Amino acid sequence: MPESIHTEPETSRVAPGSLRVDGPSARYLYADLLAALTAATLPWSTSGFAILLGLCFLPWSRCCRPLRCADILRLLGRPICLLPLALFALAVVGMLWGNSPWPDRLHGIGPLVKLLVIPFLVYHFQRSQRGAWVFGAFLGSCTVLMVLSWIVLLTPGLKLDRDPKTTACR
Repeated sequence: MPESIHTEPETSRVAPGSLRVDGPSARYLYADLLAALTAATLPWSTSGFAILLGLCFLPWSRCCRPLRCADILRLLGRPICLLPLALFALAVVGMLWGNSPWPDRLHGIGPLVKLLVIPFLVYHFQRSQRGAWVFGAFLGSCTVLMVLSWIVLLTPGLKLDRDPKTTACR
């Protein structure tokens, strides 16, 4: 087999000024950076997450091989992908027997749609060497959010409130 066939191109050791920005290595780097940014926005914003996730599919579509049914079935058999799908299915079943109006039920299931992205991230990062970037970005983002939450809890005057006359939680 020729040495030029890889599942992922290796990082080249060329001078920074001569690095191509449209080559396969650059597309993998962009895909990994966008996935890390997507994971970092996950605790903060639903709309930011959706926008960055849409942008993630642009480099993925050009650098990743197409999904095959055998790959999908093998991937969905792994517990790391089966658990998010099972949690989403449980939420859908719970939504079905609720007694609130349908728009409220569908609005309540919206945040759990994020769980359906996990199998795609696992599929991409099982072939990438930058999977720790996504974990680090998500962990760092959650840590910053937790620290800010504790600061606001300990100093209620810093809370962003719509009614400036109230500082206590309702």
